Amino acid sequence: MKCQFCGQELPDKAKFCFKCKKQIVCQRCGEKLIDEAEICVYCGAEINSAIKSNDQNHIKYTETQTQKSFEASFSNETAGTVVETFASFLPIKRSRDNLTEITNDSQETTFSKTENVAIPLLSSSNSNGESISNNEIFSIDQIFKKRGDNEIYLHETSLKANNKRDYAGRLTILYLYYNQVHGINEVRRTEVNSFIEKTGLKNDGNYRKWLNEEKSLYNINNGCYCLCRAGEERAKVYLTDIFDKEKVDGWKLGDSTKDYSKNSGIYKKSQSSKGYSFITELNLSPSGKDSLKNFVSKYKVSSGAEYNLVFVYYLQKIIGEKNIGANHIYTCYMNLGSKFPSNIRQSLADTKSRKGWINTSNMNDIRVSTIGENAIID
Repeated sequence: MKCQFCGQELPDKAKFCFKCKKQIVCQRCGEKLIDEAEICVYCGAEINSAIKSNDQNHIKYTETQTQKSFEASFSNETAGTVVETFASFLPIKRSRDNLTEITNDSQETTFSKTENVAIPLLSSSNSNGESISNNEIFSIDQIFKKRGDNEIYLHETSLKANNKRDYAGRLTILYLYYNQVHGINEVRRTEVNSFIEKTGLKNDGNYRKWLNEEKSLYNINNGCYCLCRAGEERAKVYLTDIFDKEKVDGWKLGDSTKDYSKNSGIYKKSQSSKGYSFITELNLSPSGKDSLKNFVSKYKVSSGAEYNLVFVYYLQKIIGEKNIGANHIYTCYMNLGSKFPSNIRQSLADTKSRKGWINTSNMNDIRVSTIGENAIID
């Protein structure tokens, strides 16, 4: 049903509109009310008597990180209906920082955070105004936590980074993404630098070099960082890495800051290959079809994005492989004997965000896009 006063969509049994805060049906007979009428035209009951009563209730929801709130006043007689109305349009999520309960005489009682309380969560949006799912919020909330006066700290320190510089970069993007999913799209540069240093890293030349090389992931406006679409996709790749039990850390907090051995002068062998598995049962030389090597030889492949496109197209369209993931791409590189990216998942995400050739919304089911098919045909 819709509110006859403002047109807001409401549950069928609603008696009040949460948008315009008007009573929409008579409490005595249940018939719809007429705007500006002081009595029900069907039974004669006074409309505003309950609302004007001194025995009022007040409900208020606040979420300071997102600056969102709703508020309503109502009588004891209609309390159940109002609560049901709000519960019907708000998704339920694990507990957040604040919840204000229903109280008499407009007094507010705030509950502290607890794992056993289900609290309504208003949907968040990214920098493009698109809805961010509760699953995304839940995932990033496992990496960062709050303490004291909303101080954010790093809770999960295993970021599956390849080296110290990569760790600092991942931490930066994930920190910005955490703020974004909680409604803060712009974060001051000084705040980011302070958080990096507080975690135990330094705002040194290597970190600044990473920031300079990865400018496609963020914008800077009036001294504030704001993630771009590519940055959001990169953050999701990092989260996939973190929760991948098979991927190992190439560098962790507390490790040596050196990425090479002074004695030998040789850089340490990349740890990234240990994070991927060679799929022995994947047949890349099938009978009656092109082998992977023959298929790749038909194209002038040079960049990582081009390899990703050709590999995914071959796996999906030529040999009919399903549930294509990073291990499949790693196996393709090994089959060709070609050098592979230090972070295959990141490379795949970059191919999606920069070229649009593949779909990586599910890193365990990567598919070639229509744009990618056209690129192969051309």
